[in-house]
Amino acid sequence: MLNDFNLYHQIPVGWIWLVPIVFLFGVIVLALKGYTLWKSAKRGEMWWFIALFIANTAGILELIYIVFVLKKYHVSFAEKIKAHMKKEGGK
Repeated sequence: MLNDFNLYHQIPVGWIWLVPIVFLFGVIVLALKGYTLWKSAKRGEMWWFIALFIANTAGILELIYIVFVLKKYHVSFAEKIKAHMKKEGGK
């Protein structure tokens, strides 16, 4: 009776193409979560870090953070150098 059970017969063959898509989606969500957690921790944004760490929103909250929060406060490297030069008196 135990030999009659075969797990491979439980998944319809026509849906096997979903396996790599689900795997790829999982890798992308994991990369987004890691990036946003790293950025929020580096910037000292404790509440964003907690929300991103606890909430599992399939990448939606991570994309909101990247698009609306990081882009809003993004300062380019050239602007940082100009501000630094201005502080030093234009040396």
